[in-house]
Amino acid sequence: MKDLLNFGEMLSAHARLAPNRSGARDLDRSMTFGQWNERSCRLANALLGLGLAKGDRVAILAYNCVEWCEIFAATAKAGLVALPINFRLVGKEVEFIVNNAEAAALIVQDELADVVEEIRGALPDQGRSLHPFRHEAVSRRLSRL
Repeated sequence: MKDLLNFGEMLSAHARLAPNRSGARDLDRSMTFGQWNERSCRLANALLGLGLAKGDRVAILAYNCVEWCEIFAATAKAGLVALPINFRLVGKEVEFIVNNAEAAALIVQDELADVVEEIRGALPDQGRSLHPFRHEAVSRRLSRL
């Protein structure tokens, strides 16, 4: 039996076979499989550049949007574990999830940064620092790569 592809590998295959076909869409925006794959690869490399290792958990606090697709694919490509956090939760609930899961990184959408700011001091240090960064800042940085 052949090995099954993970989500990141399936995205790469679709990007190779149909790069100009619509791959992800939200209410306002869309991107092709080629764009999605390229952006996900850059984000995966950025996450690994932070010092994350295969199997590390990456907590994600973001609204349902097309960037969520990028983040999910990037974690799969990098061998990381995506840990979605419901954007409706309050600071203490987010803190519990991040601590309980021993997340090594936290991706936060700009509009939700205030939730993380109120609990920043209580976030874990698992032998190395938790890497919080805002999602939109990463998108702007990666768009220049």
